[in-house]
Parts: sequence; C-alpha cells; structure tokens
Amino acid sequence: MKTIGIIGGLGWPSTAIYYQEINKRIGAHLGGNHCAKLIVIQADLEEILELEGANEWSRIGQLMVDMAERLKAAGADFFLLACNTMHKSLVPFKHTLPLPFLDIVDTAAKKAIAYQKVALIGSKPTMTDNYFLGPLITEYGLKVLVPPVAQQDAIQTALHGELVKGLVLESTKMMFAKVVADLIDRGAELIILGCTEFGMLLQQTDISVPVLETLAAHVEAAVDFAVN
Repeated sequence: MKTIGIIGGLGWPSTAIYYQEINKRIGAHLGGNHCAKLIVIQADLEEILELEGANEWSRIGQLMVDMAERLKAAGADFFLLACNTMHKSLVPFKHTLPLPFLDIVDTAAKKAIAYQKVALIGSKPTMTDNYFLGPLITEYGLKVLVPPVAQQDAIQTALHGELVKGLVLESTKMMFAKVVADLIDRGAELIILGCTEFGMLLQQTDISVPVLETLAAHVEAAVDFAVN
C-alpha cells in the first residue's frame, strides 16, 4: 500500500473528514483491521486567507509546494490537497511538484462527463476562476452553471464565517438548498459540491438531481491509487 500525503483542507473540518473517509474506504477495500498509511500536514487558515485577500496566489502556491516537500521527506508516495480553492495556487507549479499529485478537479470532471449541463457551487474563486471552470468546459466539454453573484457572495460568507470552523447552521442549510433549487430550475442535471466542507450541509437525499461531492470523488481516487 502506498503512503498518502495530505495537505489539509485549510479549514480543519475537511481535513478530519478526509482522514476518516480514507480510512473507512481502505478498511472496506482490504478488510480485517487495515487502515490507511497517511501523512497529514495542515496550514494555518488565517495566514492563507490573508494571502488570498491580498491576491498573493504565487506565495500560497509556494507554501503548498513547501508542504509537499515536507510530505515527501516524511515518506509520502503521492499527495492530495484537500481544498478545491487552493488548487488554484498550484496551477503554475504542476510540472515541478516534488511528488505525484492527485488533482481534485480532474477526479471530479471524470465523474461529471456523463452529464451535459452541470452546476458548480464552491468558494467564489472556484465558481469564477478558470482553474476549475476551464477544464470542465474546454477539456471535458461540459456546460457549467454557477449561481448569480449575490448567491456566490452569500456562499463565500458562510464558508469563511461558519463551515471552516465546523459550524453548521440551519439558516445556512436553507440558503444552500435555495441556491441548488435555483440551479436545478435553470436546467442543471448534476450538482457539483466543489468545496470540501459542503458535504457538511448537503447530501444526496436533500437534492432531486444527482450530486457529485468533490471530496468523495477525491477520497475514492486516493484510495484506488494507494492500493493499486
């Protein structure tokens, strides 16, 4: 079994979910008392958000690369970044990374290609920047819907004010349900939960069309790579 390196989901709740779900999946796949070989490193979210607010994406990317170097030194065979938004920072570094990298955008896109019109909700960078939308549209040929600006702003506020702290408020769940319902009314055949904290709010049972949770797709791909 390969050793998985994880750069934590910047908000600690998603890091914890990755750890739990990877171990559950390894146990189910291998049986017995098997658990994953894992190395986890976590950044201080406040420092990252300050850099993001200053549009210092190259500095964030270098921090991510430095953490990948530390994972390699600790014995990781490959790594994943447990945050959709932070994948933006690694785009300029993809061909010089110290370890094989399991990209969350690619893993999600490969599961979305069975649909023609999909909806994407995530952080504001995820919903507006080319690092996520670009591959879905140009490489995989999908038509992608995103919420209007006012809803994007509300999602971003909830993400930074609540979800990254592990808070799940009923009012926020209702707001997200309205966002999703509007996207379905616009013709979305699939809802992509493009933030690793969004599974705390929404599950398939809450939504009338198929749901693709990027965290779940990422975990599945990581376990498959680790054991095969």
